[in-house]
Amino acid sequence: QLRNKRKAPEYLDDAEVEKLLKIFDKSYYSEHRDYMIIMLLLDTGMRIGECLKITVKDLDIEERTIFSCLKHQRRHFPICFLLDENLQKSSAVAAVQRQILQQQVSIS
Repeated sequence: QLRNKRKAPEYLDDAEVEKLLKIFDKSYYSEHRDYMIIMLLLDTGMRIGECLKITVKDLDIEERTIFSCLKHQRRHFPICFLLDENLQKSSAVAAVQRQILQQQVSIS
């Protein structure tokens, strides 16, 4: 028996990537999160499953690297400058949001 022929993966050209990234309204948390996920996938070539399993301990901001483990295979991905800049901004925003939430809880 012959195996089914696999279809070649489809790729986005630069204009399509730019158009995709402009869709997100990053003033909303969920859209900013999705934007960051798309940026991460495009920048690193990481698999979706790997991306979704990343935790804070997998990030090495100083070395600009992300470690990923999927199916017992540990891989590391370098982070480009633009993604690194966005990750740092996201971390700073998240820290401020946590402080505000803590203050609101302590006031209640």
